[in-house]
Parts: sequence; C-alpha cells; structure tokens
Amino acid sequence: MSGLTKDQKKLATILRMLAEEIESDRGLAEKIYTRLEKHEFSRRHESQVSVDVFQILAKEGNKGLLEFLDTLELDELKRIISEHRLDPSGLSLKWRKRQRLIELIVERTRSRSVHGDVFMKQKENST
Repeated sequence: MSGLTKDQKKLATILRMLAEEIESDRGLAEKIYTRLEKHEFSRRHESQVSVDVFQILAKEGNKGLLEFLDTLELDELKRIISEHRLDPSGLSLKWRKRQRLIELIVERTRSRSVHGDVFMKQKENST
C-alpha cells in the first residue's frame, strides 16, 4: 500500500472490514445488495424522462432544439433516438460522438415534422 495517502489507507481498511462482515453475515449482505439494487433502479428511471423533441422544435425552432440537445449526455441522446425511432437501423447507437447524434436527431426531427406539409399546401390552394 505504499504511495497511498492516509485517507486512501483508512478507506481501504474500512472496506476490507466491511467485506469480512459481508462474508460472515448473510443478512447484512442481503440488506446491502437490496439497497444498492434500489439505488441503481431509481437512478436508471430518474434519467428516463421522456423528451418530446418535436414539441421543442415546434416551439423553439432549430436553434432551441440544438441548444437543448447540447445539454444532454451521450446516453440521453441515444435514448431519444431509440424512443422516437429516429434510426430504425440502430447504427447510431454505436456512435460515440455527441455532435453526430445531435445532428441525426435534428435532421430526422425536422424531416418528420414537415412530412405531409405538401398535402396541407395543396389543400389550402384548392379552397
């Protein structure tokens, strides 16, 4: 343990003691495991707030959508792509560059939001 700070050594000792207690006390192990499982479950669901990128685009335009997407993490961008099925092939889920994912979301959201506008214009011209 040479080269470690006093705090690192102290924490390592505490963790070793905790590991020994967990190994000898099955009830403690189950309690800790249950707490960790609940914490992980709540963290996963906490970040799964559904985002309506189409509504953001309609209200705030391209710039507003770009600004919003720029605040999100990589996994959140991928979740938006999955939720709205913006990449049916699923290839974008392998991408690692945030900017590339943002561009995909904006491009697909824009194209879908104007999809069918041609028919609306025809209807307006015929009346």
